Amino acid sequence: MKKNLIGVFMLLICAVQAFAGHHFESDLAKKYPQLDLTDIFVFKSPSPGKTVFIMAFNPQSKKDSLNNYSTSGIYRFCIGGDAQFKTGISPTFTFKNNQIQFYLANEAEPTISTTGTLIGAGPVNRQLEFSNGVKLWTGTVLDLFQGNAGGIGPFKEQASKGIYDLSTFDIGEKGNIFASLPSTVIVLEMPNEMLPKDLFYYATTAVEMEPNHWHRVNRIAHVLFPHLYLLDQKKMVKYMESNHQIDEDIKSAIYDNVLNYTKIAGYQGDPAAYATALLKRIYPDVLTYTVGTDAEYTISRINGRPLQADAMNIALALLVGSENPIDDKVGIILE
Repeated sequence: MKKNLIGVFMLLICAVQAFAGHHFESDLAKKYPQLDLTDIFVFKSPSPGKTVFIMAFNPQSKKDSLNNYSTSGIYRFCIGGDAQFKTGISPTFTFKNNQIQFYLANEAEPTISTTGTLIGAGPVNRQLEFSNGVKLWTGTVLDLFQGNAGGIGPFKEQASKGIYDLSTFDIGEKGNIFASLPSTVIVLEMPNEMLPKDLFYYATTAVEMEPNHWHRVNRIAHVLFPHLYLLDQKKMVKYMESNHQIDEDIKSAIYDNVLNYTKIAGYQGDPAAYATALLKRIYPDVLTYTVGTDAEYTISRINGRPLQADAMNIALALLVGSENPIDDKVGIILE
């Protein structure tokens, strides 16, 4: 596979071990694993004047299998030109007859079943290039989640008891339980002139459960968002089935959760003020990126998401109010 990829897609394969984070958070995600989103990245392309979007999905993927893709679903990047998503575009993908179909809608959040204008189609597991300058690749990569998934459960359980215990991550690399999972990806490279200068984005999937009856399966933006910020399963499912709009019940739950972590961690002198400030940064769950700039995923600045960021360390630090990354004892390895 590596030998067949060039340019930005070679970069993807060389850095594939940064992938993953979300797996099977809802009944729909379990029922339709092909539409279960696991990660999203956005960064400046090595090709001048272009931006790369990556969507990873299907933790049950098998290498180069045509069954990795849903033939009854829609995969979409929602790209807003403003925080309210009143303007923007949405690159959208379907899979039929062992091919990917690439559509483009001139709105950031179309209705759930809308695809937009068909730009072109082609085989999966191959690099495609379209007349508008867009490049596209789909295929399977190693979904090596560089994060201590084994430690996060006990960490959250201790926090629910009012105990801040980072020793749960001492299991180190053994906690990287998703390390051998494969994942399927859509890699999209777009000319910058097609994009808003300052964009707001997330990815989403939907399934046609019955003729003309669609249901959103998943959505993804901030790293580990549902796992870290939503402790209630019903609220987690409600979040994953939503778009960018604020839900007051979810907002309140996130605030209470952050406040608890901030209090027990003790990094912040005013936990309530920190929880309020962080809530404005992370909710609604939408990421931002200034087109043409270097992507950065750090405590002080989130601007897109590069492949090489140790994102779980940053996500943990934001959750507990630390000014330094929280070491989950799992490192990022780039080949």
